[in-house]
Amino acid sequence: MRYPTPDVGAKAAVWTQIVDVMAQDRNSLSPELRATALSKLDELRGDVPDRRRLACAVSIAGRALAVDLVALFAADIPAVAAPILTRAQLSDAQWADLLPTLPMPSRALLRERRDLSPFADRALASFGSSDFALPQAEPQQPAGLTDVTTPIGELVKRIEAYRSRDAQAVRSTVREIPQMRSFAFETDSAGIMAWIEGAPRGPLIGIALGEMAEPAGYGVDGQASGAFRKRAPIRDARLTVPGVGSAAGEWLITAQPFFDRASGRFEGYRGVARRTVPATASAGDALWTGMRPDSARQLVHELRTPLNAIRGFAEMIEGQYLGATEPAYRQKASSIIVDSGRLLRLFEDLDMSARLAGDEEIASAAGQSDLTRIMRSVATHHAGLIAGRAIKMQIILPDLPSVSSTDEATTVRLIDRLIFCVLCAAEDSETLRFSVSQSEGGIRIEAARPKLLIGLSTEALLDPTLEARNSLSTEEMPLGLAFVLRLLKQMARRSAGRFELAAESFVLILPSRADTAEETKESV
Repeated sequence: MRYPTPDVGAKAAVWTQIVDVMAQDRNSLSPELRATALSKLDELRGDVPDRRRLACAVSIAGRALAVDLVALFAADIPAVAAPILTRAQLSDAQWADLLPTLPMPSRALLRERRDLSPFADRALASFGSSDFALPQAEPQQPAGLTDVTTPIGELVKRIEAYRSRDAQAVRSTVREIPQMRSFAFETDSAGIMAWIEGAPRGPLIGIALGEMAEPAGYGVDGQASGAFRKRAPIRDARLTVPGVGSAAGEWLITAQPFFDRASGRFEGYRGVARRTVPATASAGDALWTGMRPDSARQLVHELRTPLNAIRGFAEMIEGQYLGATEPAYRQKASSIIVDSGRLLRLFEDLDMSARLAGDEEIASAAGQSDLTRIMRSVATHHAGLIAGRAIKMQIILPDLPSVSSTDEATTVRLIDRLIFCVLCAAEDSETLRFSVSQSEGGIRIEAARPKLLIGLSTEALLDPTLEARNSLSTEEMPLGLAFVLRLLKQMARRSAGRFELAAESFVLILPSRADTAEETKESV
């Protein structure tokens, strides 16, 4: 914080470094120092470019952040706030304190989450009327509604344009970024990198050798943090640096502790880092048509933010929060709400696919979920999808609750996508059967295949041309059934479960709480 900031570049670097240090902090900073740091961040924020703040938000979004840092980003513009608010995990007491302080766009972002606690959902709902109440202004509602409709249609067009531009940018960036192979560093007595030679300082200054990175997060591995606690040499420990610059990616670090000659006091580490693999982009770094996972997630955030605004305005018109509205406008607003809901589901799937492609964790380290309750909740959530189609859902549930060791947010996503893809493939007036049961391999959630999918092989189901070959509608599922099925397979595997395409059904198997306890007992 004492580093001079004579220009915008220096201010942006200091802002990024303070955020990174606070995101990595494990209660070692005093409340007074955190308050001073937050004040400094607030002071510098206006001079830090939006894209720099967005990149910083994306880089720390997967960490367990303190509520003060969440509040800092939540007060920013929606594009910067979105990566943090869509993944922040806070207690009910923290949400209770934070929600009243948030601007309306930030609460709108939180309303799109499906993994908040019942308390947080109720707290958000309590702001409904005040959030939708706008200052008095000249009546421009009818003209504004036409303007709202146009962006909805333009959003999908922006996807292809962005993907094409992004793919070219990735290729150009790979050519322009120097192929860094090594750099030297020195830490202070707290193990925090304070001097760098041979690499950009921005993404490296502030990394702590004594703090092990979260799963799939940024920082050093357990070998480095363990050696730091013992003041022992570090040999070939792993370091992961965030971002897309020349220093980003995986490194191996080797370092020696050094001590004050007179007092013998430990003063830090001096070491070198070298690449684990060649610093070039490979086919595995790309998503879809050459888009990198982090770029794909940025695209999703850029599209979701204006879409939320459009949807919010349509909800105000439909609910007549701005005053009496003619039926024709309310009907058009209702159509916009439905269309935006479809796009938001699409964005969620794209975001999850990008996270999986980037080898990012999608579940918390521990948790549990009541599948019986979740099945009922998700089925109710999709009631609108079957309205007017005379589709019936039969759900067979066990007498006793089935509790999975998978965290609730991940379980909701898995079951939601399972029911969603079956409903989308169903014919009008069809009866769909779902069941939850306990098996030796875990908790079994089974969905009978809709008629149009019976008899299709696994290869046919996972074929991207499935809809065209089998006359399936793509209105509700623009990415295609094959995409959703593949996504389910990947999500289940990363959640210690599995997703199977059985002959007459789709089967999702999740680890039960009892199975996990027994495995722990045996390992002990």
